Amino acid sequence: METIELECIQCQSEFEYSVVEQEYHERMGFDDPKRCPFCRKHKIKVADSNRKDSRYRKQLTRIKQDYQFEY
Repeated sequence: METIELECIQCQSEFEYSVVEQEYHERMGFDDPKRCPFCRKHKIKVADSNRKDSRYRKQLTRIKQDYQFEY
């Protein structure tokens, strides 16, 4: 095996896919990465942010429902 140059599907920049990464992905049964390390981190950060917002909205809705009174 040797280091491979791949192109990111998101930003179209080239990034190195090292032998160590290739062996790890093969051992774990993962496909080759399609995004560069920067875009992968950014995608995870955005997904985490959306998840937190969603949980907050659900929690806020639940609190509002608990405090609705009928007069």
